[in-house]
Amino acid sequence: MGDVAFIIGEARSSSHNRPLEAARVRLVDATGDVRDSTFTDATGAFVLGPVAPGDYRLHVNTLVHQAAVHLLALRAGIVDTVRLRLKYDDRFVISDCIGPIMPDGTQGFGSQFCRP
Repeated sequence: MGDVAFIIGEARSSSHNRPLEAARVRLVDATGDVRDSTFTDATGAFVLGPVAPGDYRLHVNTLVHQAAVHLLALRAGIVDTVRLRLKYDDRFVISDCIGPIMPDGTQGFGSQFCRP
């Protein structure tokens, strides 16, 4: 373990500080290569590593939240702890769609009339 680094983290929403389950977490090195990736668990927790020490960008994204990028300088033999809070953003969510009126008078499904 002396020549590698690890990250233990947690991702939460700015909306009621709830944990973000199934958020995509990627560790990207200085050349743009993804060195490790995972998804958060039901508590918003994640673990990355082992990876070589160095400078990295931690990318976290999930639905209805703005993506986050966090800069890290990982050192050999160290387990870094990261707590991230992603900003809730529902601007592009369609919450109510009403389909066309069917020939029998019932309301159909579809995207004819969508309201945010």
